Amino acid sequence: MDIVRNGRAHPLLPAARRAMDAPPVSNPEGAIAGALARPLGAPSLAIFVEPGDRVAVLQDASLPRELRDLAAGPIAAALEAAGAAEVRWLVVEPGPARPDAAEGAGVPFEAPAGAGAADLAEGAPGRPAEGFVAVGRAPRLGVVRLAAKVARADRLILVGRCTRDPDLGAVGAGSLVAWGSAAPSTRAALLGLAAGPPPAGRDEPGASAASEVAARPSPPAAIESVLLLSPPAFALLLLLQASGRITGVLAGDALAVTDACAGFLDGR
Repeated sequence: MDIVRNGRAHPLLPAARRAMDAPPVSNPEGAIAGALARPLGAPSLAIFVEPGDRVAVLQDASLPRELRDLAAGPIAAALEAAGAAEVRWLVVEPGPARPDAAEGAGVPFEAPAGAGAADLAEGAPGRPAEGFVAVGRAPRLGVVRLAAKVARADRLILVGRCTRDPDLGAVGAGSLVAWGSAAPSTRAALLGLAAGPPPAGRDEPGASAASEVAARPSPPAAIESVLLLSPPAFALLLLLQASGRITGVLAGDALAVTDACAGFLDGR
């Protein structure tokens, strides 16, 4: 199956057709560098980022430190080759905070490349991103606000794993923006969508329950709408064994990569 984006068909990487228990790749760093150079639905990362761009790299806090470091090397090399003027590495939670999460979970932290949420909790260098900026309106979410260092970037790079969020039903890269860098009001709206529709007429007097449900976007659709309001995004998603070893890599246009991830999880 091909991924079609912007009128062009892009074949899935062979690794995306493997089961989760596929053998690990022999050269993980080389696989990541190759995916960045030959992405889905986008030019190579070194061309996607233009000279003088301000770049925000959003790293999935649930990725182990060693995988974060592994991805950071090829990304940094591509950004240097592209001539990026400024690069901010942010650690973000890809979904609602766990019940045992530390206070402030879900708020982006600026940190050195490869830093993880556990490192920050233990006092490693890092600080919360400052302030939120409105980037537009989305159906049933209202005004969408993202962390200022994300909203004001020229390009985003989203680094995570190909998985399905148990609460929001999201797969791929979009939740790193829509949840990981969103203001509390936007995260609360996303959780409201995941919890189900409010009683008929709560927001629009006279509306029936059926019309309310029909007008209500699914959490994945809402997450995609937030991604479309954000700066142009390039995604890198890792396919992992249960042990955490890399079996494949998806990289490129964030929406195309999310489609490829969904196809992989659905067995398509």
